[in-house]
Amino acid sequence: YLPGVNTKYDVSECLLHETLHQKLFRIETAIDFFEDQSPIDEKYYSPWRIDPRPLRMLLHGAFVFTAISEMWSILAGDPEYDHSNGDPIFLTTFRARQSIKAIDIIKKYGVLNQLGEKFIDSIYNNAFGAIDKVRPSDSVNQDVEFQLKDHNDRCVDYIQ
Repeated sequence: YLPGVNTKYDVSECLLHETLHQKLFRIETAIDFFEDQSPIDEKYYSPWRIDPRPLRMLLHGAFVFTAISEMWSILAGDPEYDHSNGDPIFLTTFRARQSIKAIDIIKKYGVLNQLGEKFIDSIYNNAFGAIDKVRPSDSVNQDVEFQLKDHNDRCVDYIQ
């Protein structure tokens, strides 16, 4: 995951992103979050990509991007943040809302064990917490909703 990394914030996001994927991959070697009867081959809408993904990778995305939203929420309160990199309130809200959408799909179609339920509830609560921390304006919420809808409209054939 290395999009155009032009700033220290982009590099930070990339490093956090990859580190958290690796952390969750390691956790998954010891812990199952889904029950055996949970669908593993189905492909579901991904709030981050234009190709469908299995539920397990939606879980990864939600875990990673909720932490990314928390990073942006911290930067939103930093008076030295360079806004030429983007509005951290928008970025917090956008990444958190993507994670919330993924968790909603997992809750709808996945069969999670008790630990999996607790894990996604924690991710869900952290995503909402990041949004609450930055208190986005109506304008930011509208911009986020537009971006989410635009992506969703390009992926209408996937299971949501």
